[in-house]
Amino acid sequence: MLSRNGTNNIKAIAIILVMFGHLVTTKRISVDFDLRMFATFSVGAFLVLSGYGLTLSYIKNGLSGFIKKRLLTVVYPFIVINIIFYFYFFGKINTFDLLKTILFINPKLNIDPTMWYVYFILIWYVIFFIIFSLKINIKIKIACLFFTSALIYNIPVNSDFKAITTQFPLHSFSFSLGAFLALLKFDDKNKINFILLLSIVMFLFMYKNIITPYLVKKQFLCSILFSLSLFLFFIIFEVKSKILAFISSISYESYLIEGVTYKIKFHNNEVVNLFVYFLVTFFLAYIISILIKKSIKSIKSIKSIKSIN
Repeated sequence: MLSRNGTNNIKAIAIILVMFGHLVTTKRISVDFDLRMFATFSVGAFLVLSGYGLTLSYIKNGLSGFIKKRLLTVVYPFIVINIIFYFYFFGKINTFDLLKTILFINPKLNIDPTMWYVYFILIWYVIFFIIFSLKINIKIKIACLFFTSALIYNIPVNSDFKAITTQFPLHSFSFSLGAFLALLKFDDKNKINFILLLSIVMFLFMYKNIITPYLVKKQFLCSILFSLSLFLFFIIFEVKSKILAFISSISYESYLIEGVTYKIKFHNNEVVNLFVYFLVTFFLAYIISILIKKSIKSIKSIKSIKSIN
């Protein structure tokens, strides 16, 4: 089983690579342009962790508090950060587009295309809740997730909704893979080492040859192999880091914020710009995460007072 430490490490590394990949995409750092794809691979790691964590939680506690937790930890921060940026860019963001975005009815994602992930993960939450509410064996439930993945994989590309129709199929199997991994015991270290080594070798081979006519298919496989390699690595190696734990705790807020901050040129020097970009993003994510937690506590306290009265 993946420990809490391991989960934190993967989330921290994944958000760092997502942020770095977006800098490469906008050519704000002079490195091999193919390194931008690690942003894509790392999003897959987030989805694997989500499927894994939800399935383990279901095995232990069922679906108790499922909807409430998703609303507070995913939907609420998404709405808050979008509203903050609306006022920050006041006059530059169409109010109707903002409303459609936070109501999850804006598939064009014309405010921030990176928000496709939030739409995607919420769709998986709904699918997970429906399937796992059924009175069927858990293995059949996992099979149903994979069947859904196959359907998503075959979504045709639509130029009007490009962010969604290109990214959804690319990450279609990651969540289901995570749910499947939650059923495995990982007792045999020799087998884990072998699968880890095989995954890394296959990933490196795929990544080296990724610029081909089959780019999307190889990106898809690289994402799966990268996520699996990270997952197995942190099952085998127990790494404790306060820095990674901190970054992990604000990884979601960082993801929501960096869709704006990676477009800002903080400094002409690439190294300085890189440092300031990470520093500003993590600082804002930390501040906003505190404000969100405090507002949630305030809402809960008001509800508890009303219930007493």
